[in-house]
Amino acid sequence: MTLQNISKQMRGFFHNTSLLLILIIIGNQNITAADTEQTILQGQVEKAQKDLLEINRDLKILEEQLLFPSETQVAVFLSSSPKNTFSLDSVKLSINDKQRVHYLYTERELDAFSRGATQKLFTGNLARGKHQLLIVLIGRGPQGRPYRKAAELEFEKKTGATYVELNIAANAKTKQPSFQFKVWQ
Repeated sequence: MTLQNISKQMRGFFHNTSLLLILIIIGNQNITAADTEQTILQGQVEKAQKDLLEINRDLKILEEQLLFPSETQVAVFLSSSPKNTFSLDSVKLSINDKQRVHYLYTERELDAFSRGATQKLFTGNLARGKHQLLIVLIGRGPQGRPYRKAAELEFEKKTGATYVELNIAANAKTKQPSFQFKVWQ
């Protein structure tokens, strides 16, 4: 049984459970019994909703563990220093010459980056060994001029999860954005 099959089964289970909850709620609206019976049913519906939320949380955790086991997991983050002069429009992420992410930013996300936010760009699986990471950042540099910069990193995936961060900071001397990688094993 593959991870995709397990994931599909979990989604099917969640879907069926959601339908059951909807039927319970709809059925609850059509009940014309005494107030005490309605109160009992309302309590049961609330308990079912609470149980459904707990099941959903557990399924999300299980799905992440199945799809991204820590032995092969790689996560890539993008962060920005608060005094950064670079305003992102979009980012493209490729690993081993295969594009994995192309992301366009909203005004709200750009505001968060201007205050030093960190974004999880990618989570996936990679085999142990050497890998090539390429991140292309497109946006506006100082004085609002168009800016396109590629940041490249060759890293070695070892046993256990690997985390890579690309930080965008302002270079005090040149007033140009600078890009720095950090790798955690």
